[in-house]
Amino acid sequence: MTDVLHSFTLADMVRQQARVLPGTTAIVDGDDRYTFADMDRAANRWANWLAARSVGLGDRVAWHGPGDVRTLHLLFAAAKLGAALVPLNVRNTAEETARALETAAPALVLSTTPLDGAIDADAQAPAVRAAPADEPAIDPDDERPVLGVFTGAFSGRPKLALLTHRGIVTQSLVTAAYRLIEPGATRYLASGPMFHVGVHLKLLANYLFGGLSVLAPHPDAAALCRLIERERVTSALLFTPSIDQMIQANADRRHDLSSLRDVPAQPSDPSDGAWYEMTSCLRASGPTGYGQTETYAMVSFEARGPSGTGAFGRPSPVAAVGVARPGGIESAPGEPGEITVRGPQIMAGYLGEPVGIRHRTGDLGVFHPDGTLDFVGPVQEVIKTGMENVYPAEVEIALRRHPAVAEACVIGIPDPQWGSSVRAVVEAGAECTADELIEHTRRHIASYKKPRSVIFVAKLPRNAAGQVDRGAVHQKWGS
Repeated sequence: MTDVLHSFTLADMVRQQARVLPGTTAIVDGDDRYTFADMDRAANRWANWLAARSVGLGDRVAWHGPGDVRTLHLLFAAAKLGAALVPLNVRNTAEETARALETAAPALVLSTTPLDGAIDADAQAPAVRAAPADEPAIDPDDERPVLGVFTGAFSGRPKLALLTHRGIVTQSLVTAAYRLIEPGATRYLASGPMFHVGVHLKLLANYLFGGLSVLAPHPDAAALCRLIERERVTSALLFTPSIDQMIQANADRRHDLSSLRDVPAQPSDPSDGAWYEMTSCLRASGPTGYGQTETYAMVSFEARGPSGTGAFGRPSPVAAVGVARPGGIESAPGEPGEITVRGPQIMAGYLGEPVGIRHRTGDLGVFHPDGTLDFVGPVQEVIKTGMENVYPAEVEIALRRHPAVAEACVIGIPDPQWGSSVRAVVEAGAECTADELIEHTRRHIASYKKPRSVIFVAKLPRNAAGQVDRGAVHQKWGS
C-alpha cells in the first residue's frame, strides 16, 4: 500500500524550495543562473514532456549527456513522475553503453550525441520549453527508486543500483550535519560527472538547505580556480590530482580562493603549505568515512565523535553497520569481516535481483574496541584510479578477446598522480605488443580502464585449484 502521508520525496523538496525561496539562486551552470522557482518550473516542463511520451510510475529514463543542469532537471522530473533517472557514463565505449542500456531497460533514452535508439536532447529543447509548467498529477511515495547508478563490475558486467527518495533525503540530512552545510550560506562546487553519487550527494543536501551549487562537469584547474573566485565557493568535491593541478595553475595567486574551506582531500604532498595558504581549508588527516554507491555514499564518518584507532570513523546515526564473518556471524572487535549495512539509505536493490535483510557491501572491514571502523579492502578486486573505479574482471574480459592473449591478470599499481594505475600481466599465446593490447582494450572499454602498462610472462602463477593466483601476481609485478 502506498504511504504518501509519511513520505517526503525529492519532488516535495523541489516544490517546497520553489515555494519558500522562489527568487534565490539554486544552481549556477556556466553563465546561466537558476532560482529554486526556475528549477521547479523546468522540472515540471520536463516531466510533462516525458509523460506525453508515456513515461510514468516505475519507468526509467536514461540520460547520455554532460553533467549540466539538465541532469538535475531530469532527476527532478523523474521524481515528480515516480520514475527513475539513469545517468550514463559518457566516457564508455558504444559497446559498454549498449550493455548498460540493455541492463537498465529504460522507457526512454535522451542523448546529446548520436546514440542508437536515443532521442536527441538538444533538438527537443524548444519542445520542452513549450511544455506545460503545471505540476504533474502524480504523488509517488518515498520508497520508490528515483535514481539508478551503475556499479560493481566484479563479474565483468556492471549492476544497476536503484536508490530511493527516502535514501537520498536521509543521506542529504546526514551529509548536511557532517559536512557542515550552513542553511542558505554554503556555496558548493560540484566538480565531476553526475553518474557518480559523490558528486550530487552534497549538491542535493545543499539544495535541501537552500544553498547555491555551481556545476563544473569537465573543468580544468584554471577553470576551477576562476569558478571558486567568481562564486565565492565555500565547499567543493575535489580529488588530489585536481588539487595538485590547481596549486600549479594558481602559483602566482592570481585567483582569490580564500572562501574555500571544506574539501575532503589534500595535496599529494601534505607537507606543502601552498594549498592551505591560498585557501581556508584545514589540513586533512585521512579518509572522511566509508560508503559506496549502494548506500548512497557515507555510512560512517571520521567526524562522528573523538578520533580513534580506525581511520574511517564511526557509523552514521541512521545506519546499522556491522562486520560479519562468513555465514553472517558478527565479528569480534579487531577481527576482520565483511562490512554489512542496514538503514533507510540502502538501495532498493540491484535491478532484477532480490534484496536481503542486510546489504553486504563486498568490502572487508574491522571494528576496533573504541567503536571506530577500518576499511581493509574489497572482498573482490577493484582499482581506484583518480575518482574512477576499474574492475579487473572487466579489463580481463576485454584482453581475452584478443587472439594473442591466452590468459590475463589485471592489477593496480601505485601511481603518484592518480593513486593507482592499471597494469595487465599477460600470458600470450602468440606474438603481440603492449601498445597493440592497450589499443585493443581501448576499443572495447572506456579509455580510463585500459592498462597503462603490460607485462608479458611465459606462465601466470596459479593456485592449487588451477586458478590465477592474483596475490602472487601482485607480489611479483605489483610495484
